Formats: sequence, C-alpha cells, structure tokens
Amino acid sequence: MILETIEKENDIKKVAPEKWNVLADEIREFLIEKISVTGGHLGSNLGAVELTMALHLSLDLPQDKIVWDVGHQSYTHKLLTGRKSGFETLRKYGGMSGFPKRKESDCDCFDTGHSFQMCGLGEKNKTIAKIKYFRKCVRWSWQRIIRGYADCDKWNMYRYLQNLIPDMLQDIRDNRHGSPGYLGKN
Repeated sequence: MILETIEKENDIKKVAPEKWNVLADEIREFLIEKISVTGGHLGSNLGAVELTMALHLSLDLPQDKIVWDVGHQSYTHKLLTGRKSGFETLRKYGGMSGFPKRKESDCDCFDTGHSFQMCGLGEKNKTIAKIKYFRKCVRWSWQRIIRGYADCDKWNMYRYLQNLIPDMLQDIRDNRHGSPGYLGKN
C-alpha cells in the first residue's frame, strides 16, 4: 500500500506520479473504513482528496501554510502529514480532532472549525503578524461560503492578508451544499 509509506509531511513527493491515482483510492478506502466506525465528515473529505494531494505536492509544509477555512475537510491533509494512526481516536475525547489543530502538527497553522475562519483572523493581530513570515499560504474554502454578511468581513480580511502575503493562493469551491439564507446576519 502506498498510503503506508506516508509517515510525515512531504512524503507524498516520493510517490511516483503514475501512482497518485492509486494513492487517492487508498485514501478514500481508508477514510470510509475509519469514519464508518468513528463518525466524522465523510462526503466532504472524499471530495477533497485530489485537491489536497495537489496542495501537498505543490507546497513545502510546514514552511508553507494551508488555512483550512472549512476545517472538517482536512482529513486527507492529516493523513499526508503523518497522522494516520490518529484516526483510531478521531473525534473521541482525548483523540485526534476532526479539525486542524496546532497541537497535533506544525502543518496546522490555525485551530479551525467548520467555516468562516478568515473572519476570526481579523480579531487576532498577533496571528496576522506571524502570517507575514509564511512563504506561501493557501486558503481553502469549499462549502457555499460566498453568501451572507459574514463573508463581507471574510473577503476584506482576505484582501488584507493578500497584501501581507503576495504569494497567497486561493481555492474556492461552491458545491451549493451550504446553509441557506444569510449566515451571520442578526
């Protein structure tokens, strides 16, 4: 199994390109097997495998950063950063979180949850000061986030961070499965 050779960040770069599809299949099989026991966000992670692999192949973690705006889609990221054994305790008390957590890995640059993480960054000036030193930063947004009041702040913060990090990349996927209506509006 190719997945067995992934023990730490950047190990994916040792996998031959003709084996990437096999690795993606192995990741999906692993996630289905583990999440069917522990519970967790299955569908959103199955849909994020190849893009997460591409990010890991393109970036140099932990020097480069991925801000998981939709943190529950980071399971492949966790696998590719050597946390495979943690899936036995996924979402259990004292076990591995279902979201990126800095205490788990240097490859997790923020403790995130379901979504709208970029808004929270605006509140944390110390964190923003640190972000200037990232070589590259990718912001991952997936589930129908381009809606509602909260996104106004998010996009303003994104523009601010782009000025701090000229190489900041952005991926937006709107799979139209987000919450209806205007999130964050009182």
